[in-house]
Amino acid sequence: MENLSSYNLILLPGLDGTGLLFEPFLRSFPHPEQVIVIKYPSSKKLDYNELADYVKKQIPDSKDFILLAESFSGPITHRVADHKGLAGVILCASFLSCPRPVLYKLLSFLPCRFLFKIPLPDYIIRILGFGKNCPPSTLSLFRQAIAIVDTVILEYRFRLLAQVDELFEI
Repeated sequence: MENLSSYNLILLPGLDGTGLLFEPFLRSFPHPEQVIVIKYPSSKKLDYNELADYVKKQIPDSKDFILLAESFSGPITHRVADHKGLAGVILCASFLSCPRPVLYKLLSFLPCRFLFKIPLPDYIIRILGFGKNCPPSTLSLFRQAIAIVDTVILEYRFRLLAQVDELFEI
């Protein structure tokens, strides 16, 4: 990749699907005109294959692109890998198989939509995916993001995350 200005940077959001957590990055990115944030439908259940199809439809044909996938979106990059114009993939705090399979499988049996409605303590959010050093500003953005999305959708995506295992399909 000789000149990055000839590429678009396409950002795929985490579990919330809103793209809000990209705001700090977008404020500091030197060429915001090259960035496309794809937001997932906040009131429609789409599995990983359907989300990949949705992403493919949002990618402009005008320019080659680099995908940056946050967290939940890692498996989507695997499904979009054959798209014309894809020049690279960046997995940001992401995965191709469930990062904590036992924990997430156990949690997937709980009524998670109710958990998303109550204000979770910071330490729980950090344990479930943001890490112990996550700054309060990121936790605040996360809370804003999940407040936008239907809790049924969040629960559905959480269950998808618990089942994903792309490593054996590469």
